[in-house]
Amino acid sequence: MRWKKLLLASAAGATLLAACATTGEVPYREETHYFVKNNLSEPPMGKFTSQAQLDSCFGVAAVMGPGGVPEQIDFSREFVIAVSQPVTSVETRIEPVSLRKNGSGSMVLDYRVVRGDDIGYFIQPCLLLVVRGSGQTDVELREIEKKR
Repeated sequence: MRWKKLLLASAAGATLLAACATTGEVPYREETHYFVKNNLSEPPMGKFTSQAQLDSCFGVAAVMGPGGVPEQIDFSREFVIAVSQPVTSVETRIEPVSLRKNGSGSMVLDYRVVRGDDIGYFIQPCLLLVVRGSGQTDVELREIEKKR
């Protein structure tokens, strides 16, 4: 009898762990030292699974001082999710709200675009998130709550 209870508890625990592994928040790191190349016809959006893909749309924006260069991205273990906006002269930030796996195993990135005042020069806002994993999963991008 005790053996059956232990087996049942183990099965329930394994089921609960499997369910948690397929849904929930996904950890990421934000990469800030990149800019959108100006030879693109559309703002780059979506998943990038190789350095060549990333380099075709983004350039490195190194600055002097500690932490002035981007962290190395290991595309054998990580991939990048990019969100960008068209060129604008309005102060614009793209903020990640959540990155999570849904029930079908796809990832969903909810983000917010925050706009401010005219800044007198042009920028092309972008957000790059580095995520652990092979990049084999689909990624859905959803803009929420536009704010001025």
